Amino acid sequence: MSNKRIAKELVRIAKDLSAQDLPSRVVINMTNDFHNTSTKLIVKNGIVNPRQVKSVWNKLCGIQPCSCGDDFGRRGKQPKQKYELLPSSEHGYFELVEI
Repeated sequence: MSNKRIAKELVRIAKDLSAQDLPSRVVINMTNDFHNTSTKLIVKNGIVNPRQVKSVWNKLCGIQPCSCGDDFGRRGKQPKQKYELLPSSEHGYFELVEI
């Protein structure tokens, strides 16, 4: 997929998210009870890119053959939050949605 096409899709996603009246910056707390780790993810404009996903995964798990968590490395009961991250139509990206 070309960078131009990805950029167009991200603009579309950003417009959809702005229609939901989401804040421009949200902090999501995540934990992994297997490795006893936790971290915070700052979501700007409702979109999480693959680099952010990998960074969070490295902080929560980071062990290459380990499959203890989800895409972010989360495992176990997560802190109660107002927002959740769902996969975007673009591979590797996630969108912030209000729950």
